[in-house]
Amino acid sequence: FSQCDYKETKNLFSGELALFPNHELLRIFCFTTSSSQTAKLPEYWEVTYVDDVEILHFDSNSRKTKAKLDWVDNITAKDPEFWKRENENNIVNEQVSKVNIEIAKEHFNHTGVHLIQRMYGCEWDEETGEVDGWEHYSYDSEDFISFEPRTTRWIAAHPQASITKNKLDQVGLNEHKKYSLTEICPFFLKNHVINGTPSLQHALKCFYPATSALFWRKDDEELHEDVEMVQLLPNHDGTFQTTAHLRVEVTPDAEGEYECVFQLAGVKEAVVVKLDSRSILSNAHARVSRTSQGDIGGQRSRTDATSSSASGEGLGHVVVLLTLLCFP
Repeated sequence: FSQCDYKETKNLFSGELALFPNHELLRIFCFTTSSSQTAKLPEYWEVTYVDDVEILHFDSNSRKTKAKLDWVDNITAKDPEFWKRENENNIVNEQVSKVNIEIAKEHFNHTGVHLIQRMYGCEWDEETGEVDGWEHYSYDSEDFISFEPRTTRWIAAHPQASITKNKLDQVGLNEHKKYSLTEICPFFLKNHVINGTPSLQHALKCFYPATSALFWRKDDEELHEDVEMVQLLPNHDGTFQTTAHLRVEVTPDAEGEYECVFQLAGVKEAVVVKLDSRSILSNAHARVSRTSQGDIGGQRSRTDATSSSASGEGLGHVVVLLTLLCFP
């Protein structure tokens, strides 16, 4: 087998800011009924993202909204009541979620431990000024109900949500909900983008998993057969890693034919690591390592490859570790 790995910085984007004019604010709320096994875990937590970068966090254990980036603290210079308002809103959201999960359990005739999630957000196109918003609820990780701003109506995604939909449509607050998602949310999004411009622009010059690709190729052709992609996984240090396995018969000719390629969207250059005898893992005892450096998309990157070598032909296991680091 051959294996191609990479690690890249969490919550970072590829390309320049102009390539991605859209900005997004996303808030995720999660409430679960507790049990003796989950007593130490928070019943409720709430996370806020701007352009996939976490900026705020709140949970029922700390009961305090915390900034995840330094520039968020600067908001209080223009809005002294920001933290007080955030804390109060989050505590109210926690209580509302507690009521909502009991209503959902009643609709499903459930008891015991269950989970309700709420997600709302908005998107702003910096070039056209167009905005859009959304709000979704799920129960036990399945879609339950959502709000559609364009039609100003709630949409039941589950038969048990019909009662909730009818009540919400009749309350008369749908116009306010639309205003909140398409006016208030974009207002805060724009402020966060402006306040966080240095941090976000630096991130946009680096890397993000959604805009990158890792694959094996032979003779400049991408390989699909005998290739297995491993799920993207987070590391403890805030980076990501993934693996592309390739089953290949190791022969003297194979050494120069296969390449592991890491490609960024919007960037012409790619990080390419050629298969060689030092990257073959089998039952051999020798072990070697090598490091190379280069530039990609205007950013400095480092490629590390550590492997064991083997003699003879047969099926080999190649491990190539690409460590991509962003430098200011």
